[in-house]
Amino acid sequence: RILESIIPRALEKPPKLEIYDSTTDPDEHVEHIDTVLNYYQAHGPIKCKLFVLTLKGAAMTWFKGLEDNSIDSWEELNEAFSSHFTARKRQPKTMASLSNILQGKDEFLRDYIERFTRE
Repeated sequence: RILESIIPRALEKPPKLEIYDSTTDPDEHVEHIDTVLNYYQAHGPIKCKLFVLTLKGAAMTWFKGLEDNSIDSWEELNEAFSSHFTARKRQPKTMASLSNILQGKDEFLRDYIERFTRE
């Protein structure tokens, strides 16, 4: 079980991990955390324990609302997390939506390019 897993000595002081506050793509967050923890050779249950340290705000509220023993693996945690915050996933843009982003009459070119890039 996850709660019974012992944190390896190398991870007693966890690496600095990106914080997730539910305003960005959850899959990108999981991918980042997974990459960092793979570097430290952390595995499933340990990843779950350390993942919690990256949550704040609505994400932490979601986690605290999970039923006890409802998650048995890193993969299950990823799936539940991704499903819950699915509205925050980055959506691919279509050619039509990109062609509708027009420069405003009084908009500087630099501002338009920055806005286009964000869209």
